Amino acid sequence: MSDVIVLPPSKIVWKLQVKHSGLCLNVMDMSQDDGHYVCQWPFGNEPNALWLFNARADGYFQIVAYHSQKCLDVAGADFYPTGFGSLDDGAQIVQATPRDVDSQLWRTVATGDDANSIYVVNKHSGKALDVREASTAAGALVCQYQLHGSDNQRWLNVEVRDLNMG
Repeated sequence: MSDVIVLPPSKIVWKLQVKHSGLCLNVMDMSQDDGHYVCQWPFGNEPNALWLFNARADGYFQIVAYHSQKCLDVAGADFYPTGFGSLDDGAQIVQATPRDVDSQLWRTVATGDDANSIYVVNKHSGKALDVREASTAAGALVCQYQLHGSDNQRWLNVEVRDLNMG
């Protein structure tokens, strides 16, 4: 594992494709609702599979769903008085209204596989985006899990230039 931080530009639209299945990070059902689950799904240029990386001065990002303008967050954030998400392995990743909380901040770390292969690590928990149980099924949920370097935690950040969503 490399300590090199990969910093995608913040004004570019990205898809995040997980290495083990080739499927992409996606807000289920194109939902606009807070707390709606994030899964892996075949990429079809739908806006719920497109992401913006909004850079912060500390090197972290809010990863924002293009269709809803909501941030990736760790489930449990609304149940803690401090506003922070769960620290548990397996905690579900959801979208939520942007707030100034560490459970919505992520950093990208190069995997060393190639220039676009990254781990996406949560600031609050220190855990990585992970496709639950390394499932290859479309619709498999995305959670956070201790970084172990398996392919279900390796994401390709691919710039999307064609935003023609007809």
